[in-house]
Amino acid sequence: MYARDGRTVCGFGLCEESHRYGHEPDLLLPDLVAAGILRADRETYRHPDIDDYNDRERLSLAVFEERFGLSLPRSPLAEDALPVYAIMGSPAPDFEEISAWAAAKGRPLPDTHLRLIPACLRKEYERSTNGA
Repeated sequence: MYARDGRTVCGFGLCEESHRYGHEPDLLLPDLVAAGILRADRETYRHPDIDDYNDRERLSLAVFEERFGLSLPRSPLAEDALPVYAIMGSPAPDFEEISAWAAAKGRPLPDTHLRLIPACLRKEYERSTNGA
């Protein structure tokens, strides 16, 4: 979401770019089209059968980063340990199963200390193993 003077100018959810809101909901539309996320019709995803939501999330975040000149210092991301906070949740009973699947697929592994499964990893696991 991008806000200015206490008002929402524009915003959308990651992987929900066709549902934009705010006083100027289409402000970033040219950028979303240029990034290959949406077609010029404003609503159709360029690749409707895209299977990797992580790629689309990265593309959407890159639109905001480039348009508004946002960045994080490289050293905390590449060298330092970033803090992790569990807002709510409890250890996942299927932690080992999903961790093994993530390792086999080359996906980032969930934290073994907290034993929580990130929602995006759980969704990807469930999509991949549905009916298996």
